[in-house]
Amino acid sequence: MQQVLDVLRAPIKIRRELEQLWPEDISIHHAEEIDPAEVVESIPEWFIGPNELENEVPFASGGFSEVSRAQWLNTDVVVKRITMSSSNNEKRRNLFLNEVALWFGLNHSYVMKLFGGCHVGKKPFFVCEEAENGSLIKYLEKLQGTTGSMGGVWLKLYEASLGLEYLHARGIIHRDLKCDNILVDTDDRAKLTDFGLGSFASAEDRGDVSDAAHWVVPECLDGKQATFASDIFSFGMCIIQAVTGKRPWGNLDNMLVERRVQNGELPQKPPAFSNSEWELVLSMCKLKPSERLNILVVVQRLKEFASVPEAASI
Repeated sequence: MQQVLDVLRAPIKIRRELEQLWPEDISIHHAEEIDPAEVVESIPEWFIGPNELENEVPFASGGFSEVSRAQWLNTDVVVKRITMSSSNNEKRRNLFLNEVALWFGLNHSYVMKLFGGCHVGKKPFFVCEEAENGSLIKYLEKLQGTTGSMGGVWLKLYEASLGLEYLHARGIIHRDLKCDNILVDTDDRAKLTDFGLGSFASAEDRGDVSDAAHWVVPECLDGKQATFASDIFSFGMCIIQAVTGKRPWGNLDNMLVERRVQNGELPQKPPAFSNSEWELVLSMCKLKPSERLNILVVVQRLKEFASVPEAASI
């Protein structure tokens, strides 16, 4: 029923697109009851109709989403479609509405830009900018062996921390920080993406991801809600992966990783870390959330490791 109301309240251009999704549900009789003023106000400013996307080509899929490359208004974009299920369809749609409204209002050099999305149809979708250099790990693999490559690692981590600082300053918890959710754009800037999307994944979804436990947070294993401190812990795991090029816990399986995390254990110090660098990770990954560093301190420490001049802004 809600889908029908969405169609009936849409302006003519958008309505024609939506009619293609549920042509059997459209009633001209009911359309006459819609107030024209309500029509305009009911369409979110972030709405992008399905027919506005061109040359869409899928390239990845996960437990709760499908990802494609496409063009929108002659711009290369990435489209992430959320997979619905009969058991939690309404919950996921409501989560989608909350996340797209939140993400659309963000504007920062180190956060992926959301152009809009579509909340109707069987698979609601986000439309965001494309990161041509891919994930942070893929980008860093290309840097290996080049002059100053380790400095490049810490610079990208510093940039990512600025994005996280921006989110936390606005009361936003990422909830799903890992190197796959730190992308690098055409201008070689690290950008956070998919913040909040971890809410869409059910326990079954997460079970499909072989290395999901490598970024798991102790308190979340106990069923507690994620906090800013949870992001700090996960970001510490991201630092381990970025510096070593390997998953934080190596080849350990999920069950063993979770057991160690719950016991307050951390991976052993990798040879690639200096003592001061590893101390930062340890301070970010304390078992008790209240004992972890806040993002402001993390940003300052990463700035030092990246050798960014005090007066410089990036």
